[in-house]
Amino acid sequence: MTGAFLIKRISHKFSPYKILFSSSMLIGFSQLMLYFADQPVLTIVSFLIFGFSVGSFFPTAATIFQTRVPKDFHGRFFSFRNMMDRFIFQAVLLLTGFLLDAR
Repeated sequence: MTGAFLIKRISHKFSPYKILFSSSMLIGFSQLMLYFADQPVLTIVSFLIFGFSVGSFFPTAATIFQTRVPKDFHGRFFSFRNMMDRFIFQAVLLLTGFLLDAR
């Protein structure tokens, strides 16, 4: 929720594409931080960064998709997007588990 609140506050200063890229980079950084899962503090910080960045990413992506996609394609596009979101969520979940158990 804090990510979505921050995005609402800064969306008039930054391009939505810059916000998406920054959020994606933070998601990747938080995943890489899980390599150091043997240190409990870094694990908690990693999940905090991940939650914040995902909370920033999804509202921004939804806004872009709803404003840029023509109305004729909304049904098919959002159905396909829902399938891709589920697949990506499963991949991130597997990667998180792997990085927690890799050491």
